[in-house]
Amino acid sequence: MDADDLDRRVRIMRGLVPTPLVLLLIERGHLDEVRRQAARGQWFCAVEWARTLGGRGDGDAALEVLRPFTDTGWWEAARTAADLAQQWGRESEALALVAPFAREGDPVALGYTARLLARQGRGDEGFAMLRPHAGDPRLARALVEVAAGLGRDDEVAALLEAALTRPDAPGDPAPLAAVYERQGRIDAAEALLRSTRTGVVSDVDALVDLLFRQGRHDDVRALVLGQAGSWAAHRLAGHLERAGDVDGAADVLRPFTGPVSWAALRPRVVLAQMLRRHGRADECLDLLRPLPQLVVPDGEDTATVIEELGTLLNDQGRPEEALAVVDDLVRRDGGMSEELFEQRVMLLCHAGRVGQALAETRARAEAGEPDAPDTAWYLASALERAGRYAEAIGVIREAGDAWWDKSVTARLLLLQGRVREAVDLLTQDPVPLGTGEA
Repeated sequence: MDADDLDRRVRIMRGLVPTPLVLLLIERGHLDEVRRQAARGQWFCAVEWARTLGGRGDGDAALEVLRPFTDTGWWEAARTAADLAQQWGRESEALALVAPFAREGDPVALGYTARLLARQGRGDEGFAMLRPHAGDPRLARALVEVAAGLGRDDEVAALLEAALTRPDAPGDPAPLAAVYERQGRIDAAEALLRSTRTGVVSDVDALVDLLFRQGRHDDVRALVLGQAGSWAAHRLAGHLERAGDVDGAADVLRPFTGPVSWAALRPRVVLAQMLRRHGRADECLDLLRPLPQLVVPDGEDTATVIEELGTLLNDQGRPEEALAVVDDLVRRDGGMSEELFEQRVMLLCHAGRVGQALAETRARAEAGEPDAPDTAWYLASALERAGRYAEAIGVIREAGDAWWDKSVTARLLLLQGRVREAVDLLTQDPVPLGTGEA
């Protein structure tokens, strides 16, 4: 095995059985096949086989499964093995796996290793590892986390203050604000977040989070009414929903939902999604019903709006109404965009009109529409949910030979119990290990 080849394969998913299908193999009782593929160098199979062995209390065997991968010097293998080793209480082995990468100065490995040391009660060592890199924005949060409880917050604050004043500083105040908050310097944290806020979402989020943790809800609402606007509203609504105050969350979002306009489209969808999570379907419909008039052919919000409205109507047993929404848009626009056709196919299947969905998809492909392969994926998904696996495979095979076709087809083959065909389909790879070709 070679680290570069492994990384390339995982990046482009060439010749690999992906994790969802590995889990499906296990769920269907084919653990021996997972073990066999792990031994053949299938990374995701090796991970799940190792996880299974570790769950049985055999950590030695589990780490041995991953050793051919970790021995290549591939960071992803080392990190994954370390994650698992920690779960099994084997902290020293976890550290041994990742420490070499940290010694080479890799920022991701430095942050990971320092956090691992802190969890083992060796925070001072982790701090010493990160201190020389305090000016690296990729490690600022790790430095703050590792320093917790060490009594060195004054030192951390000084390091981060110096980093923020550098001409090339990225200007992220959140890590330093977290230190101030930990020191009890709430006013300083707030002033920092307010004075350096440039409209970047993470800065608004950090300020809302700080004020909410301090119970200063009126100040957060003032942010919502000010420059931070809907960004702050969305963040505050999330906090309130998690706290069980759904009505309060809705009240925060409602001012941004009307009258019906482009500016109100996204807040309406966000509020409708939240209300649907809490079974308030009628209110969702009131919010979503006017939105189709705003969408444009091939617009980025078209699929979101139609999918949300269609899902809601389907859940209420009203798929025909959702279809009518799509058909009205087709008449308005004088044609069927890709987004609308995909939604129409799904809605036809929900309405039990799978035959019609098949016929329309094939007609679109025969007409040479460029979106036919993408639409076929949606149709195959609907057929899968209906248990019509053979038809779904046929649809995918008609559509083309894109990389994702193999994954979808393999899943359908597995659901039919055709394990060998599924695995062989996924593991075919014309590029052998070691060539470095993409």
